[in-house]
Amino acid sequence: MAAVSPNPVSEETVRTHQATWIAFTKFMKYSIAGVIAVLVLLAIFTL
Repeated sequence: MAAVSPNPVSEETVRTHQATWIAFTKFMKYSIAGVIAVLVLLAIFTL
């Protein structure tokens, strides 16, 4: 069986994916905080 080497990945590709992941996680944090804020406001105004 032949040895299989991993595909080389350029540093630019890694940096691009890293920046995309950081932006995605930041967006998700704000989205979750927004949903929690809406639920809290709904709870306050419906009681």
